[in-house]
Amino acid sequence: MSPSHATAPTAYVVVGDVMVDQLAPLAGPLEAGRDNPTHVRRELGGQAANSAAWLAAISDDASVHLIGAVGDDDNGMWVESTLTASGVRAHFERTPAATGQCFVAITPDGERTMFPDPGANTSLGSTFLGRAIHSIRDSPTVPSRLHLHLSGYLVARSPDIADAAISKLNDADCVSIDTPSLRLESGQRQRLFEMLTASHLLFANGEEIAALAGEELRTRDHLDESIVANLVAGFRVRSGFSGVVVVKAGPHGAYASSGSHWLHTPAVSTTPIDTTGAGDAFAAGFLAAWTPGPNDETGDASGLQAPLSAGAQVAAQAVSRFGAGPTVGRSSEREGMADASGE
Repeated sequence: MSPSHATAPTAYVVVGDVMVDQLAPLAGPLEAGRDNPTHVRRELGGQAANSAAWLAAISDDASVHLIGAVGDDDNGMWVESTLTASGVRAHFERTPAATGQCFVAITPDGERTMFPDPGANTSLGSTFLGRAIHSIRDSPTVPSRLHLHLSGYLVARSPDIADAAISKLNDADCVSIDTPSLRLESGQRQRLFEMLTASHLLFANGEEIAALAGEELRTRDHLDESIVANLVAGFRVRSGFSGVVVVKAGPHGAYASSGSHWLHTPAVSTTPIDTTGAGDAFAAGFLAAWTPGPNDETGDASGLQAPLSAGAQVAAQAVSRFGAGPTVGRSSEREGMADASGE
């Protein structure tokens, strides 16, 4: 599926999970079965909310919208006000379920262990979604062309809602999907493949693209181009997807595949504070710099270098601060150097 007016002004419509992250920085490694003292702090979270907030932060005068579901509670009101302050127009369905939360334990090297409770995220309804997209498209201040960015968690948990979102689009619109970290069952994987027939761009990390290819990634230490190329080729055979595939490879940078052509960008060296949401930030950076066009499916990958580099830069910003969103200030509490590409 190729958008017919790739250069038209774009409104970003991000659909998916909205979470409140309860961050718990640890003084040492996480020790199971023992007390791990910490000072918990509340931050914006959720794959869709993170990407929307970063898009608004890095895009000049961009029209960024987020459609999701939150509870009729304090966390829901806090998330909406936080996003509004970030420049995101939130379209939230209020549900009896509590706003989704995720407890995140963060070790001194910036790695995190997550305990998510999706809460209200599973309650987003197709009727509310349809009204929200209609309202966005009909607004006199919104560009006519929409870029729909779907959270992988929405695709996995609520495929009917993801399908409903895609069905509201026009030929000039564009669709991207960020693969979830969840282990997909065969039925979920097949639904994702079906959605990709109407999509233009897929984001995945090494483990995720391997799973979609029916393979198992044996190591993260040697994720070079040949391994990535084989995994993506296997994925394309299984799924029939001919659009752009972007693979986030952690310290190895990131790869983009258009047809049989490849581009790579190295990771940006930075000081890691918290790697939560780095992949969401990478996706936002890529999307803000990407102009989709017919060459994406004919094999000309030259238009992907700037988006790759932009994604790596934004991911580096994300890991250099606590929290997954752009509203959190930098911290000098932790030292050490690492590479960041938003895996």
